[in-house]
Amino acid sequence: MEVYVEVVILNNLAIDLFLMLLTYFCTRQKVKKLRIFIGGIVGAAGAVFYPLMGKYKILLALTFAPVLTLVFYNSQTIKQYLLGLVVFAALTFSLGGIMTGVSNLTGITLTTNLIPAVTLFSVMFLLYFVWHIVYVVKKHKRIEPVVLKLYGDSLKLKALYDTGNSLVDGDKPVIVLSKRCGEKYISKSEREIVVKTVGGLSTLKLLDGESIKFKQKGEVRFSVAVSKENYVGYDVVLHSTFC
Repeated sequence: MEVYVEVVILNNLAIDLFLMLLTYFCTRQKVKKLRIFIGGIVGAAGAVFYPLMGKYKILLALTFAPVLTLVFYNSQTIKQYLLGLVVFAALTFSLGGIMTGVSNLTGITLTTNLIPAVTLFSVMFLLYFVWHIVYVVKKHKRIEPVVLKLYGDSLKLKALYDTGNSLVDGDKPVIVLSKRCGEKYISKSEREIVVKTVGGLSTLKLLDGESIKFKQKGEVRFSVAVSKENYVGYDVVLHSTFC
């Protein structure tokens, strides 16, 4: 069977671009078009050279996703890079599994000519699956604008309504402010709160909140903890009682 290089390049370029865009969507990052374009070229090159690698194919297979993620994904920290890598790898394996499943169910052999059709059907299925996951997550966690008044300053922030935040300061609920928004107020803090995180126990500085404006009506007394991390996509995590 003849396999044309240009067909291999176009097929892999389309699939890689789709997976890279979907990775940005799933991680709620702003799409970097130039990085994705370069990533598409690297991905297509890898597909062309893969059959020529001989006994080194396994090496290319193991390093391909980490290298491609480093090229196309806009990560500022190791944590962000690992998140992008995991999501990209999961989407890649999911699409491959769906394509294999479609091939087995329909009896269609994945020849070069039929790959685009099977891929298109698989992409539609994967999009529906991802959309469903995002919809379920948004039902439990939503992001909305709020105005937080702190030491005379009115901060317009993006707030994450988190039903899992149950921190309290005495009888007052505690909201957690991103490091970039709260670090200039840390010198005003006179007490701390110990919180349990994925990495273990952490001590955060506590501030006295003045007021917060959001959809919930009524006055609330609350404290503000300053995170040691910069949040991505939002600025403050609200308490479960605000949800």
